[in-house]
Amino acid sequence: MKTLLVVALALLSTATPAQVPDDVSLEPVPGVTGLSAPLGLKHADDGSGRIFIVEQGGTVRVIDSAGNLLADRFVDISGLVLSGGERGLLDIAFHPGYASPGDDGQGLFYLHYSNIEGCDLDNPNLSVPPCGDTVVAEFSVSADPNVASNTPERIILTVSQDFSNHNGGQMRFGADGYLYLGLGDGGSANDPCNRAQTLDPELIETSGSCKNDPSAALLGKMLRIDVDAPTLAGTNNLCAAAGDGSAEYAIPPDNPFAGMDNRCGEVLHYGLRNP
Repeated sequence: MKTLLVVALALLSTATPAQVPDDVSLEPVPGVTGLSAPLGLKHADDGSGRIFIVEQGGTVRVIDSAGNLLADRFVDISGLVLSGGERGLLDIAFHPGYASPGDDGQGLFYLHYSNIEGCDLDNPNLSVPPCGDTVVAEFSVSADPNVASNTPERIILTVSQDFSNHNGGQMRFGADGYLYLGLGDGGSANDPCNRAQTLDPELIETSGSCKNDPSAALLGKMLRIDVDAPTLAGTNNLCAAAGDGSAEYAIPPDNPFAGMDNRCGEVLHYGLRNP
């Protein structure tokens, strides 16, 4: 991770725009049309050659190994998703054990989306939390490898959002098996709630439109969590835990703020605008 950051900074420090390598080219997939606000694509690392297309409105489509867009949606959670602007279904991540028979993660994947619960779509001024908040939820594939359940197995975490933009979005499982999640600074402009720089959840800004919720201290950060090890109720420094301290994830012991007072254990990097 440090090496990647150094390389990125080195590229940013030069005046020459990045060049596409000679051995990389872009080609349209023939016959794939009719996608609705596609904003990401992933593969399941299962050897199938399929491409999974994330659509902002709450659906994931499948392009098979022959380049055909399948008619059936892989998953459709449009009824759970507040979509528009920078909100919506933002990413999919497949568990490292997705294609491994007998693995606890077999057939499991994770979706990052903006919560529609509590939203009054006819009168947004009457909307209440958790409307628009970040949700990461676990889902499972069905017996048909191209169709999954539309009902979450469990909600991994929810993070309060101050405004409608800068939701971040992308998720990846690292080689360490942990889930990495990028969250924006909560939105508006110029981070008025100072989320990206605030590390102590007790010191979060709560005036104006800034939400009074400890999970807001996770905004403007890169998180790293262990989705395979729930946390029991009790005292800890998980900023997105339930009121009793329990959570559907644990903190990797080498996270920089693991176990530290006045910090959020989920945080890996901070000071980010909208990763």
